Amino acid sequence: MNNAFLTLLGFAQKAGKLVAGEDTVHIALKKKKVKLLIVAGDASDNTKDRANQWKASFGVELLDVLDKDTLSQAIGKSNRALIGVIDQGFATQMLKLYSSLKTSDTVNTLDSEGALDADSKEKTGE
Repeated sequence: MNNAFLTLLGFAQKAGKLVAGEDTVHIALKKKKVKLLIVAGDASDNTKDRANQWKASFGVELLDVLDKDTLSQAIGKSNRALIGVIDQGFATQMLKLYSSLKTSDTVNTLDSEGALDADSKEKTGE
């Protein structure tokens, strides 16, 4: 992802608009507070399966991005693989950022600092 996405995550955390960790996210989902789920790309298969079940059950969007360390660092907490965004404004902006990166065909080739890897540079002609 890019720095804008990570910065937005940090702002959302500072504003109290995120919940992190499976139990906390599940409680917020049951209360219909979660607008967007974010799961780390290196999360366990069980966590990813659970997030996909919750996506279907609760009708929320799900982004599979980055890694646990990068997500955790962005929100100032340790070892978080699952994040719930509980504010529609933040959720919308994160989805827009994700979509803009996805349409540029580089969403999966950005490293945690937002730099393109060598394969991406070849694909994009840089």
